[in-house]
Amino acid sequence: EDYGITNNTTNSKKQSFEILKIASENNLKFLDTAQNYTNSEKLIAEFSNIYGVKFNILNKLSISRRKKYNESDIKKKIEKSLTLNKKNSFESFLIHDYNYFINNQDDILKILTSYVKAGDIKSIGISLYHTDEFDFCYNFKEFKVLQVPLSIINLKWSQHLNSLKHKKNKIILARSVFHQGLLLNTRILWPPKFEIYKYKINSNLRILLKKFEVKNVFKLLISYVLSHKLIDNIILGISDVNDITYAINNLNNLVSFKKSDFEIIHSLIPQTSDNFLYPYKW
Repeated sequence: EDYGITNNTTNSKKQSFEILKIASENNLKFLDTAQNYTNSEKLIAEFSNIYGVKFNILNKLSISRRKKYNESDIKKKIEKSLTLNKKNSFESFLIHDYNYFINNQDDILKILTSYVKAGDIKSIGISLYHTDEFDFCYNFKEFKVLQVPLSIINLKWSQHLNSLKHKKNKIILARSVFHQGLLLNTRILWPPKFEIYKYKINSNLRILLKKFEVKNVFKLLISYVLSHKLIDNIILGISDVNDITYAINNLNNLVSFKKSDFEIIHSLIPQTSDNFLYPYKW
């Protein structure tokens, strides 16, 4: 699935299959997708049917907050995904829109819980943007998976996660590690209104590479996120074969940052506006 400001191409089925083949050969069996990610669900299903590879899928129930609650529509959406990828395992079904959840929380949890009890999906989760959303959902026993945006420039999320002393029985996944690819492509394709941050972020990332003797920016960004004790794993957006090959080759020998290291990193990262931190505002 192509997702992010720096992606300007659409993968063919052949290219998508090449990515999935490399993933499966390297035992990368967890796939994050969503019902509104163009044809990604269909491509995963076709690949599994042809090559006999079983993936663990994190899927997202994509319903707009503007849409009125309709139990039948929700069940049809879920069952369509389950039927399409019946050869794969649904590790979790996430609610994609927090506001939709807030408006219909009892009803939507009842529906999703019924699929867990039936053994169709292993758990329920939710995709979040803001720390107050996290605090609210963290207390729901029904939610096993929480997906949050965390990158080296998102100090608010970093400080919030590090302030939590006890982790509940949750799986916390970090997305937007590269901030829609901008942190890996600081020379191109930045939204013009955010150019004011580009030079400072780029130059300070280079300072941090030297300071902590990290091989490249990719390793630095991944290491930073995984050094948060509450983060169980990361979700990486892959747009082509080069992306996944590079990722596989650079996911070893990561750095574990201490509290004092975080203080150094945060002192060098410029404060940015919420408009920049949250891509849905772009």
